[in-house]
Amino acid sequence: MLRLRSSKPKSADASSKPNPSETGAAPNSPTPAARRGIATSTSAIPSGLRFPNLPPSPLRFALHRKMPDSPRLNQSVKRMLILAMIFVANAIRMIVFSNYDYMMGSPFDYDPFGYGGQGEGNYTSVIKVLITRTASPSEIPIVIDDIMYVKSFYAGQHEKLRERSMIHCPTFKNAGYAAYFDPYANGTQSYPNHVLCNSENATISGNNYLSVRADFMLFARSDEYAQNISKQLDDRRIREGAPITPLHEVDVDVRDVSQNPKKIWNWLLHATEDRLAGYDYVWFIDGDVSLASLNWQAFWQQIRMLRPKITQAAVIGHSIEAHATVHNVLRYKPDPRIMAAEVPIVEVQSPLLEVDTWLNYRNKMLYNKELMDQFSRGGEQCFDMAWCHSAKNNMTGLQGHGGISYIGHISSCPKISLNDADNAGIRGSACMVLYQTPIVHVSKYTLDRYDVDLIKSAKILCEIFRLRMGVVGKEGLKTVYQFYNAPRVGPAEDIDSDLEKGNGLEKWCGGCMEGFGNCDLRL
Repeated sequence: MLRLRSSKPKSADASSKPNPSETGAAPNSPTPAARRGIATSTSAIPSGLRFPNLPPSPLRFALHRKMPDSPRLNQSVKRMLILAMIFVANAIRMIVFSNYDYMMGSPFDYDPFGYGGQGEGNYTSVIKVLITRTASPSEIPIVIDDIMYVKSFYAGQHEKLRERSMIHCPTFKNAGYAAYFDPYANGTQSYPNHVLCNSENATISGNNYLSVRADFMLFARSDEYAQNISKQLDDRRIREGAPITPLHEVDVDVRDVSQNPKKIWNWLLHATEDRLAGYDYVWFIDGDVSLASLNWQAFWQQIRMLRPKITQAAVIGHSIEAHATVHNVLRYKPDPRIMAAEVPIVEVQSPLLEVDTWLNYRNKMLYNKELMDQFSRGGEQCFDMAWCHSAKNNMTGLQGHGGISYIGHISSCPKISLNDADNAGIRGSACMVLYQTPIVHVSKYTLDRYDVDLIKSAKILCEIFRLRMGVVGKEGLKTVYQFYNAPRVGPAEDIDSDLEKGNGLEKWCGGCMEGFGNCDLRL
């Protein structure tokens, strides 16, 4: 479904919440989940087994027709036979449509965060995510390709894509922890890791191409760009066709933000509580980041396992020499033993946030006029550190920045378990980067980083966050709080780390949580 909207002018004074007409959500309108007949909480689950969206059983109607008189049957026997046949007919219907409810998002099985009722992941449960993107002219082809790619998940390609996501696993598993997989030579869409490749028979199996349901909200910087996006989507839909009725109709909400095309400003203006009703996550992705480059199966598998409040895939450039990100802690790490890390920053490039975490942080920003003034001018700096402080400490006290400065494998750090029930102790980090699911930053450089106003705004924003909200300065970008290693899958698990082998370092400087003192920061 494609929708085109035009936003109204918005004053920089954000002392009050945007009204529903500006956000595109009508007052008291049904949530996306309600429109699809999907319950958004366990309290909404009906007490009895009913099938409101299914046609009445023809067999049931036939059974209610008057039966011919028979000398062998009296009225009570007739009634008993009718009741018995209705019971059998309904039992058959339940068996026949047992898969229907799962495929269409049944309220009986809906479990948005995969808790499964036991603290263990339910890997066939539905997760709903709204993917929000800003698209300049040079980025529109990337965004269109990504939308069509996601639509293919629900058009019968989910099994093929899941198989493709694991195509390199046999080679990867045979190499063990000494494996090195070149993302530039082999691509990232099927990039393997030790969780993915050893999960066939574990509790973390499941098809995320089907069970993660994505919709899009696109910000076009002019009406012309909005029309261009809509036309290209229509052209692709007509050219490629739809072989089957999709299992999920991807909603594409295109919004003209020409009144103020600043990225953070529009996140705050449009990603409202009403717009996000029924969703579990909101995913802000720049237009020059290729969503199609991500191993979707592996990424969402780790989201289900670790359930961070804010996270991102590690970033690589479109070539070895190309720019990925200025923050080393957010770059892809080739050592397959390093699965993830809790960090003090998740960049505004491609962050995934739990909806509740985002809305809590949004409210803190929305009612601060000084901050909103800078966002309206295009300021972004320190915004992506402050939300980590908000998610971890609710903006109280000073944001800590950990004691780990070495970016590499540390054998004493916790290992992710293939038995998801064992991961309870490492779930729920405030901000996390997933190193073994790299995503490609094409880097179109659509923002002038040397703009005088932007530089001034950046300085003001960081000062406000530092002085009034306890957000640390640049030193926070040089460290991580905690590493998470690959699971124990074989005898090669105790390969020495670079530090233990003494590569350029004179001494071993401590365990996972203690930090490394004066060791080489390797930044």
